[in-house]
Amino acid sequence: MMIDITIDRIVNMFYRNPPGWSRPVHSIRHYDALVWFADGSNEYSFENKTIVASKGDMLLLPGNVPYSGIGLSDGMCYYVVDFLCTKPDACTEIGAPILFTPHDSEYIDNAFRSALSEWNRKRIEIELYMKAFVYSMLHTAYRDNSIQKNAMKTEDILKYIENSIENCNLTVTSLCNRFFISESQIRRNILRATGLTPVEYIKDLRLNRAKTLLINTKRSVKDISASCGFTSPYYFSRCFHEAFGMSPSDYRDCFYTM
Repeated sequence: MMIDITIDRIVNMFYRNPPGWSRPVHSIRHYDALVWFADGSNEYSFENKTIVASKGDMLLLPGNVPYSGIGLSDGMCYYVVDFLCTKPDACTEIGAPILFTPHDSEYIDNAFRSALSEWNRKRIEIELYMKAFVYSMLHTAYRDNSIQKNAMKTEDILKYIENSIENCNLTVTSLCNRFFISESQIRRNILRATGLTPVEYIKDLRLNRAKTLLINTKRSVKDISASCGFTSPYYFSRCFHEAFGMSPSDYRDCFYTM
């Protein structure tokens, strides 16, 4: 999704460490806000969902959505930047309220500390500085969130491959269609996670499964070939010899354990 959010004005920035925060009645804030949680946790209740924000989280709060909430810990500390967008419902259009967990929490924490210091100095160019700061924090949060989602999707893809290795129709194209991901993206993700291309990874799993079956069962080479997803015993034998320097039958003769 393209992020279409233009900040018209920075209203305020502050730091809070309340002993017991609560917002018992659903109400709107009037301003959009970016909240960084330096410690503790809060629970926010909206009409259709509940969000628990804890240390290391960043929350994009829309100004036009009513909510209530309560502090869940005594050591709550957070930074807040209130701002107005040129388009009043811009934040809700990009999905707010949104909870992010940026990768480098120490960097984010230091950035908010520095921004608050700059804000309190009230320099003439502070409006430009603060707009740039909010845009930068939103970019970091969305970028890290995207990376996390890609990592989660990669884990799902790898698990699916492992569970479907006997399927001879398991291909890169079939994976792309199932997980709605491009060939270039799936190649990058799997290469980053395993050090192998998708084709290499699938073949590696199939051959290692075949090795296990050869030395631990009496099943025929043809049967093992099919159960490991190879399209033919001949192709299986060729791949096996290329990988291990011997035929499946010779490997069994060397290592058969039953």
